Amino acid sequence: AAYAASFVGFVAVAVSQTRAAWVGLAIALVVVWPAIGGWVRSHRGIVLSVFLVGVVIIGVSPLADRVTSARDFESGGGRGRIDEWRVGAAVLAEHPVVGLGFEGYRIGFAEGVDAEYEQRYGRTFTPDRAHSGFLDIGVTAGLPGMVIYLTGGLALVVSSIKGVRSGPPWLIGIAGGVVAYLGQQQFLFPIIEVDGVFWVFAGILV
Repeated sequence: AAYAASFVGFVAVAVSQTRAAWVGLAIALVVVWPAIGGWVRSHRGIVLSVFLVGVVIIGVSPLADRVTSARDFESGGGRGRIDEWRVGAAVLAEHPVVGLGFEGYRIGFAEGVDAEYEQRYGRTFTPDRAHSGFLDIGVTAGLPGMVIYLTGGLALVVSSIKGVRSGPPWLIGIAGGVVAYLGQQQFLFPIIEVDGVFWVFAGILV
């Protein structure tokens, strides 16, 4: 059952082509490594084989372009993402106390745009979210909201580490999922369709 779930999960996270999710999984691997490191070392042949098969599949599929574009500083995932963070920080500086409210970023976005951004990306596209979890919360709820978000996120990371050290396997899995979702948020933003499930599992973890 675990192997089947891992395979289905791998397919889902691959075909989504969401690089933020891939980063989240890498973060989760680091957190849960104390619990799975021994198993990986004792089954290194199987792990290496699966890894190589995955690399081949990615290399011959459209995912290869998605992976390599992350290293392209001129792409949306390179310079574009950094520029989005720069604009989001400027908007937050204009509304530090209470933010812009829900769905307010698309209106206040223009306040953070400078000539360099406009020349590079034009005026045809207006982002409606800051592509970073803590920035997105900040422009929505101001610096107080950002502090609460970061404090809660840090507490969940601590709970995840404790769960990995002393919890049963099912709790270790939840801990990995919690830190993975928090990690991917920092390169994307909170997703309302997923957040409800996330906070249920975060409550179980705590």
